[in-house]
Amino acid sequence: LPQTNPGFNNAPFKFTKYSNAYMLVYIRESDKDRIICNVDEKDIAEHLRQTILNAFKTPNELIEMAHAYYADFALPKLVADFGSLELSPVD
Repeated sequence: LPQTNPGFNNAPFKFTKYSNAYMLVYIRESDKDRIICNVDEKDIAEHLRQTILNAFKTPNELIEMAHAYYADFALPKLVADFGSLELSPVD
């Protein structure tokens, strides 16, 4: 029988466009100033910055974004897919 490691996936890792990694690190209080640095906005990836900014939008701003998305992307796609809105699943 081949050796197996329960809970270990031998499938090759598939890289995606974005990957996140998390690690728990303990730092001595005496080393904190030497190790920890300030993070500027330019140090944060654009897709994460947008996610953070969207988390602080008001409900009205989110509704406006949804309406704009519908008008700019969803509605034209429905018309393109169905040829008109008469046979589409929306009224």
